[in-house]
Amino acid sequence: MTNALTGMIQAAFGGEADPAQHVETPRRRKVWQMPARWHCPLIGTCLPVAEMRKLAARAGFDERAMNDYTLHVAVVSNCDSRSQIAETLQKFFEKRYAAAVQRFGRLKDETAVLELWRNAMLSGDDLVGALWAAWSHGALTEEGGAKIYGDIHMLSHQVGASARADLRRLEQLKQENHHLRNEVAAFKMGLAVAQREKDRAIADLQRRLGLAEQQAALLERREIELAGARAAARGYDDLRARADAMCQRIETLEERNATNARRANGLELRLADARK
Repeated sequence: MTNALTGMIQAAFGGEADPAQHVETPRRRKVWQMPARWHCPLIGTCLPVAEMRKLAARAGFDERAMNDYTLHVAVVSNCDSRSQIAETLQKFFEKRYAAAVQRFGRLKDETAVLELWRNAMLSGDDLVGALWAAWSHGALTEEGGAKIYGDIHMLSHQVGASARADLRRLEQLKQENHHLRNEVAAFKMGLAVAQREKDRAIADLQRRLGLAEQQAALLERREIELAGARAAARGYDDLRARADAMCQRIETLEERNATNARRANGLELRLADARK
């Protein structure tokens, strides 16, 4: 106030105003002070539906009797004056987007406000808070606000197109998921069949292994019996050789006895002749 009076006095008396004097930023714009056409995108963008229902009920709206769109229209239509819902939203926006308000609050002219808004648009960093902070900034004119309105309008088209693309992609993913589920089910069925075949093969191998073990045990017993038979055969061969030797010896003795008998008989004949 003092600086302003000093400047006026200096100007009246031909003096120059202090070039370093502080230029105050116009006061920030309240919800009900904004152009009515801003209220719809502002509330639709910056006020979540759940919060809208809570704040509307607090301001006296019968929100349970209205769907989301009807309640949105009712809230928007009551923000062109300083109504209870407008003041409630003002407090909510100021508290929820305090960080963005502080960032924009350092700016002194509309050019800087629009530049920071464009940066938020490009980066997507706290775009919702940037919308409230920019539109409520005192340096922003209706013309500058209209540029932001156009940005939001086009962004809504882009978001809608992106949402439709996302829905198409979601439908594709659902179909792919359905096909994959069918493939997984078929794979599980095939796996179950393969497991049953594997179990049967294992059971058959175990049966054949048991038979092989039985045959091996039988062969082992037969090998032992064969070894015994071979040993017995070797003993039989020895006995036979001894028997053959004894037979030959007996024949030799018999021949000797026969020779001796013939000699004895000759001697007896000679003895008998001698006695005559």
